[in-house]
Amino acid sequence: MANATYARIDGGVVAELLTLDAEVSLSEVFSPALHASIVAVPSAQASQVAVGWRYAHGVFSAPAVLAPTKAQLLAYAEAKQLAIMDGGLTVAVAVAGQTTVNVECATTEYYRGLLYGAVQRSGLNPAAILNWEQRDGSVVRLNAAQTQALGLAMANWLQQIFDTRTLSVAPAVAAGTITTTAQIDDPTTAGLPAWPANS
Repeated sequence: MANATYARIDGGVVAELLTLDAEVSLSEVFSPALHASIVAVPSAQASQVAVGWRYAHGVFSAPAVLAPTKAQLLAYAEAKQLAIMDGGLTVAVAVAGQTTVNVECATTEYYRGLLYGAVQRSGLNPAAILNWEQRDGSVVRLNAAQTQALGLAMANWLQQIFDTRTLSVAPAVAAGTITTTAQIDDPTTAGLPAWPANS
């Protein structure tokens, strides 16, 4: 037997969706008061209509999508910044007179702290060796100069991410230049610099 979809309308808005056997009469199932608020959903729209849709003059329509507020956009930009900062980084560690070493770094707060400590150690002990665990679990051996170079590269990258949010994205949100989360994901669509890449 075929099913039919019905919507209970409250104040011009779909409050509930119901599926019944198409051969069942609504008056058999619902009280007269409730039956008056139930309308059939056209089969062509049955997979689209959802709670919250509008209903007026026999027509269902999707609700208007509200634009995010500036506060919501700023919160999204901060979350975007943190996601990039925690997303990992590949650095080509180049020190004069030494072979360039590609280092893949986890960049969560924990690993940023470990690298900060290693940089401090290498500054105090030029003979210090850092056995750095890469994102894939392999270990790369870095001398003090390489450790300093890795730390500086990560610090510069983190600063660029911070600057992108605080000096480009946030002011553009405040000015109304950025009005969508998609523009925060790709600031170049608003004529701003892109977020720094993870390599």
